[in-house]
Amino acid sequence: MLGRSQSARYRLVAASVTLAAGLALVAAPAGAVPDHRDPKASSPTKGPAAADCSTSLFGVSTGNRIMSRSLEDDRVVGNHAVPRRLPFAVTSMGYGESASDINGSFVEILSQNADRTPRLITVRYRNNFDDGRWTARPLANRDFRHRLLTGSTSNYFAVDAKGVLRRWHLLRNDRGQRYLGSGKAVRRGLGGLKTLTHYGTFVLGGFHTAVLFGTTRSGGLVQIRVVDRNTDRTDEPVGQVRLVWLRKTGYGRYDTATVGNCNWTYNQAAITLVDRDGDRARTYKLSQALTAPSGKRLVDVGQVGPNAHWQLRAAF
Repeated sequence: MLGRSQSARYRLVAASVTLAAGLALVAAPAGAVPDHRDPKASSPTKGPAAADCSTSLFGVSTGNRIMSRSLEDDRVVGNHAVPRRLPFAVTSMGYGESASDINGSFVEILSQNADRTPRLITVRYRNNFDDGRWTARPLANRDFRHRLLTGSTSNYFAVDAKGVLRRWHLLRNDRGQRYLGSGKAVRRGLGGLKTLTHYGTFVLGGFHTAVLFGTTRSGGLVQIRVVDRNTDRTDEPVGQVRLVWLRKTGYGRYDTATVGNCNWTYNQAAITLVDRDGDRARTYKLSQALTAPSGKRLVDVGQVGPNAHWQLRAAF
């Protein structure tokens, strides 16, 4: 997401892991806090300022195959899928890890599934997902009654059946099994969330702050900020949580979301939302996404890939 010449795999790393290197691009002033005004801001406008936005979307196709899709402004510039189908139904996903070596590349994806058993899916490939192979390992968690799982290597977030958003860490027990543990309540009353995606963890106002975006069944578009004073401490309590309502209505039809950036800076977020039933996707640009997000700064980039199939699920 840092450049149009980069691969989808690299753009995923750049935008989804804890963004230590990316903080320099933001230059967020100390004490930067979200702007809670403009809950009823005017409709987005479209213009030249909306250009140069990139996102990398990973998801599951209608054929139950893991896929990757690279987007630039209103175009699909890359579309690949792992040949072998998954034997289980993924309901939501988050980023795990990715790397390359002489044997090729891999991407790890943490998935929540219809059988309530989270899994760590590893896709190994040489050129792209078209020649990829996956393996899946169940986590030690059982009957994990959460949905809308999202996040990356340091923290994961999920909404439970009672509408509580929780923060989790991916840990390993004495038997070497991976599991989601040290769960802590972030915010209650979020049962209306329909989509949830993780933008990254940034240093804002001197604190590590996880930035999430989500849409609600009633049509809202919201940014969720979760302060975490020490991302390496599993016993660290959740700090201040802020909700920035970018829109109150108009976004209820979207089924999944992913976030990239525009013009090579994380302070300009590119939010791509997928309407599965309508078989379409749309990208919005949010200027000052980290330093001063506001509905007035939300710009409609336009429909993405009108000839592409968007009947995807569990994308991030």
